[in-house]
Amino acid sequence: MSKPLHIIGACPDGLSAANELAKNGTFAPAALEKSQYLGGLFHTETYDNYHFDIVVH
Repeated sequence: MSKPLHIIGACPDGLSAANELAKNGTFAPAALEKSQYLGGLFHTETYDNYHFDIVVH
């Protein structure tokens, strides 16, 4: 039986960690995100039908 595990932050790192832990089968991860969208600081803004990818380096 897999153990529940909460990952705080559904940014690329959090989603990758959840994916790898789910593959193992030992854990049943759930990524928690405070905003309504996944991806953390990485997102796409739309202005006048133009799409802008916002990324943080």
